[in-house]
Amino acid sequence: MNEPSTEEKQTVNEAPPNQEPLTINQEPLTINQERDLPAKAGNAPLEIFNYWKEVMKKGPNTTFSKKRMDKVKARLKDGYSVDFIKQAIYGCSITPHNNGTDPKGNGQKYDDLELICRYAENVERFAENANQQPQQRFGQHVSKTLDALNNMEWDDD
Repeated sequence: MNEPSTEEKQTVNEAPPNQEPLTINQEPLTINQERDLPAKAGNAPLEIFNYWKEVMKKGPNTTFSKKRMDKVKARLKDGYSVDFIKQAIYGCSITPHNNGTDPKGNGQKYDDLELICRYAENVERFAENANQQPQQRFGQHVSKTLDALNNMEWDDD
């Protein structure tokens, strides 16, 4: 009588020695399943995506699309740190043209993660915006109004 081989002894959920356990259906996770997992240490693109969703107040149905993921990965590959990209996200969130508050605009928002990370220059520009004073961010028309208000004499009655 022949002994069953090691392979024949393994059940569906068992992994070969020295390997990770297999999923029940023995299929790797799809990209959509990976996107739905909570961010783990070392998963920089997902950490950036989750930060962007929080800062831009995106809903739970907002997905980490391949297009967004590819742009984030490209900027990380360019050498930009997670913190620098997060700074760019914040900078975009306070830029009137991008957050829909520009008086010359129509309220349209231009704040997608893909846009922020589309080019290295975008990341750098938005990161710089994060460090600007309010007068610099809001443009000349608002700066003049703020200056006028700051220079007004107020009655203390």
